[in-house]
Amino acid sequence: LVGGVVVILLGLFQSGRIGQGDGGDSSIKMDRIRETLTEFTPNATLDDPSTPQYKALEWLVHKDKIITNHTDPILPQRYAALVIYYSVQPEEQEQEQQDDEEDLKSAIVPNGLIHECDW
Repeated sequence: LVGGVVVILLGLFQSGRIGQGDGGDSSIKMDRIRETLTEFTPNATLDDPSTPQYKALEWLVHKDKIITNHTDPILPQRYAALVIYYSVQPEEQEQEQQDDEEDLKSAIVPNGLIHECDW
């Protein structure tokens, strides 16, 4: 019985019927996550593409597969881990990551499919 429920839930999640959280629209997701993050990051910082905070927000909205909506309780710690990551990452490493996004298996690279404690 439990196995059947898991299969049904996985099918619904993969079809997009559940797990969308903020409607599946990245602009809605962006607005809602931004609203949550402005509790501890100024809007001006989130708007500046050169900041680690902006890069973290972009990653959360467009690449993260764990955060499904802005009310997720791990959003603040996942955001903080990403800000630290982008703060210490050299520009050339960032470019390499963009060029090779399919290979996100390294524990030191943020991976949208695993918990931030395992990065």
